[in-house]
Amino acid sequence: MVTKFDPAWAHRNQNAEKVLLYTRDIANPSRSGDPHFPRARHKDWFIGHSWANGIVTPTSFNGRNQESSSEAINAYYAVALYGLALAAANFTSSADVGASVEPADDSNSLGARVYQAGQQLLASEMQSVVMYYHNWDGNPAFPESYPSMIVGMRWTNVVQDQTWFGNTMWECFGIQQLPYTPMMELSIGAKWMQAAYPTFEDACTIDVNCAAQGWQTNVVMGLATFDRDAAWEQLGKVLKDEDFANTSPGGNGNSRTNSFYWVATRGTPAPTMPPTPAPPTPPTLPPSPAPTYVPPTPPTPPTPMVPTPIPSCQCGPITTCKYDPTCSQVTSPHYDGTGCGAAGITDCRFCGFGAYIEEKCSEKSLRH
Repeated sequence: MVTKFDPAWAHRNQNAEKVLLYTRDIANPSRSGDPHFPRARHKDWFIGHSWANGIVTPTSFNGRNQESSSEAINAYYAVALYGLALAAANFTSSADVGASVEPADDSNSLGARVYQAGQQLLASEMQSVVMYYHNWDGNPAFPESYPSMIVGMRWTNVVQDQTWFGNTMWECFGIQQLPYTPMMELSIGAKWMQAAYPTFEDACTIDVNCAAQGWQTNVVMGLATFDRDAAWEQLGKVLKDEDFANTSPGGNGNSRTNSFYWVATRGTPAPTMPPTPAPPTPPTLPPSPAPTYVPPTPPTPPTPMVPTPIPSCQCGPITTCKYDPTCSQVTSPHYDGTGCGAAGITDCRFCGFGAYIEEKCSEKSLRH
């Protein structure tokens, strides 16, 4: 605001550069152009909205966390406004920022580039907040089981209808609306607020803490988006000065003057961000046939090992012979040897008598 109403201030004592330090900390568009700060510290470009702790390894099992979406919206709105103020002040950057000295009305001037960075961050934040924080009818981002029309806290893996400081609906609605700036017209949205308002109003009416802590100012500001006259009447008759006092947690970021301006300028329903279309329905695949159960084939029992019967060597009445399979084995040193072929059987050998006395007989030798 100082730069806008006192452009000379930006040129004194490096005042503009000092403010740019804060701007670059959250809205640096390029690490190659400005290596001193991370690129868009808090922005999750895949989802579109920001995380309170930035893109860091989360310490919670639930992942990253963001409570107040309106904080991020207004932070990037401020970046864009500061760019416009720098351009109007004809401010050119120092070598620290890495930009050449050019006329402020040039599209590549410092003011223009700060404005463009803020504009890009703001646009994606707005669209993502409407999708992931507002549970409007048919929103594909929410399961049917989610009971509320507003998100109090969003995590990577969890969505909660509560805040860090309370679990009432009026706290969830309020923390996503504050503060009331022109950009909040697009975030709140008249159509969505009209559907959600009965829940918001009822939650505040039945809890005395809502009015005692000044949170009913947010109910009136929400009402103004779709019913300006009713909100104007409540602003003048229901809300009290203490609702905007520093001791009022729900209203001390606002003022009665700003509230009158907000309500008075709600002449027509506020424009709403177009919802992101639902993803296309995947083609229906034909049902898979039910599997046919085929019982496993029982294993074939192994064939019992039946020993090959040893031939019966039956010799004469005064001879002894034994079974000797080496008689028919070509590689045996006894192949076709002495005594083989006894009793007319190839594998029978004479043993233990006469010329075969050296050939010892086995216990199963047959003697006749």
